[in-house]
Amino acid sequence: MQAFLSTFHPRIIQVYHRDHSFWQPGAMRVETSCTRMVSFLYVYAGQGELHIDHDCHSLSSGDIFQIPFGRRLSLRTTPSSPLCYYTIQYEFARVGWDNGQPFSYKPEIQELPLPLVVHVPERAGMRETMEELYTVWQTKQQGYADKAQVAFFSIIHQVMVHLGAHREETPNERAVRESAAYIKSHYNEDLDRDRLAARAAMSGSYYSVVFKRFMGCSPIQYMTKVRMEKAMKLLKETHKTVAEVGHAVGYEDALYFTRVFTRYAQMTPSDYRHS
Repeated sequence: MQAFLSTFHPRIIQVYHRDHSFWQPGAMRVETSCTRMVSFLYVYAGQGELHIDHDCHSLSSGDIFQIPFGRRLSLRTTPSSPLCYYTIQYEFARVGWDNGQPFSYKPEIQELPLPLVVHVPERAGMRETMEELYTVWQTKQQGYADKAQVAFFSIIHQVMVHLGAHREETPNERAVRESAAYIKSHYNEDLDRDRLAARAAMSGSYYSVVFKRFMGCSPIQYMTKVRMEKAMKLLKETHKTVAEVGHAVGYEDALYFTRVFTRYAQMTPSDYRHS
């Protein structure tokens, strides 16, 4: 989950607050045959039910739930205990670095790596953070979009920290974590995708998909990043030649190492050493 947060870049589209005044007698439900936005909702009072396609979830104070795109939705409550909640409509991109260059892509599935419904204890301060985000969005003072984005990121982080403390690591998460650790300790060896996939007991293509889902980059991009960061350290802190540095981080061909380093750092190894 921490790997996801390091590449998570949300853009808030709208923020709503629905309290008891939103619900009218005889109209205690919200329904749509196909959701048009990805939404994140926090319930701070009341009770109700969330129906997504054929799944039903009970809702109460402290529940956070996602509304995915393109799903049949029904949100129901009662006059005696109407749902009160905040809604954040958003989209997000995954960002990272590839050979020293920033990149971003918008995932086809715009869903957070969370269960559809999560309960967060009141002591987590979620309501206060949601109220702050809503106020910032409604006042629309200078820099409001950036402030709201920071607040939303903080909310996602709170949820993931809470969830991470109460669940076991999935096999795929464990495999990626162990694979990343292996790359960090064996970066100077002859590594390739298939060898790394075999260690993770996955096919090459599936391994690449899983690794990128959790780390935000491909395994080869991650290995290049590890190697280049080590090469930068060696260039600054030792008197090794460029060829020796390249060999130390896993490149037998000094010219190829120079090309890879130059793409990553936007300058040659020699220029970086003297920069």
